[in-house]
Amino acid sequence: LFCVGLYFLAPLGKLLRYLMHDPKLGRTRARASTITAVLVLAILAPLFFLPAPRSFRAQGVFVAPEQTAQTARTAGFVSEVMIPPLSEVREGETLIKLENPDLELLYTTTQQRIDQLKTQLEEARQSSFLQITGALQAQLRAAILALQDITNDKEDLVLRASHDGRWIPPEQTRLEGIWVPKGASLGEVVNEDRFRFLAVVPQEHASHLFSGVELSPNIRLRGQATRDLTPETWEILPASLSQLPSAALGWLAGGGIQTEAEDRTGLAATETFYIVDFPIDMDQAEGLTIYDSMTATTRFSLPPEPLALQWWHRLQQLFQRSLPI
Repeated sequence: LFCVGLYFLAPLGKLLRYLMHDPKLGRTRARASTITAVLVLAILAPLFFLPAPRSFRAQGVFVAPEQTAQTARTAGFVSEVMIPPLSEVREGETLIKLENPDLELLYTTTQQRIDQLKTQLEEARQSSFLQITGALQAQLRAAILALQDITNDKEDLVLRASHDGRWIPPEQTRLEGIWVPKGASLGEVVNEDRFRFLAVVPQEHASHLFSGVELSPNIRLRGQATRDLTPETWEILPASLSQLPSAALGWLAGGGIQTEAEDRTGLAATETFYIVDFPIDMDQAEGLTIYDSMTATTRFSLPPEPLALQWWHRLQQLFQRSLPI
């Protein structure tokens, strides 16, 4: 407000004082005042009556609806990476092979134990030691079940793609030879045949989403400004949120949305927002580079409105943010 008064109101006050009291004008004061009023009206009239383009922007992120984390179902050493990172894979295709010497030894000893129990059971039957056959049969069943579990664990040493997509390995540049505990992440498979774009609209612009005015959004990709995406359908999630859909939007990852300083995930925004969900037409996006967690900017075009009215709305928003009720 001080700056507004210093740069606008103060010069206006000097002009009015000059027109009304300066002795140099003398007899021409009325004409000078009339000409000044006409010029001021000519300048201000377009600001109040001429509609001007109006829009607001929102940052967002591309999300692949079908993406699955690939986790180790059995612990072991990575013996071989079968697919180069970021390669396209098919469902069931082998990604990584693990080795577990302890599991191999356990499989061998369990198999030997089964063979031994079978021999003992046969000898007991031939020798008419029927009183111990029940116990031997119970031990044999338990050993067979244990061998089945071990066999399943051995099969899980081969990590396969859960669906078609692109395999994105974890951050380690080299996987071969590392020990992988059970449940550890070995990357994810992302199906890039379909994408959604989640735009984060801050509270200051949320009223436009529910005002009933016609919105015309377009999505501009960074570094690919020659062509924008123009979604035809979208959905506004009904509740305001405070957790970002991706850490790529927050300050920790270089995004433009302020996040809580104590939050190490980079997902907790300092202000609530609304999400606008855009399904992406991949035919329209042909020729553009799109990948999961890629950020972009959405421009929402609104019906034209005089600049003076736009400035008044922005001033109201400024007061609402600085003096919350």
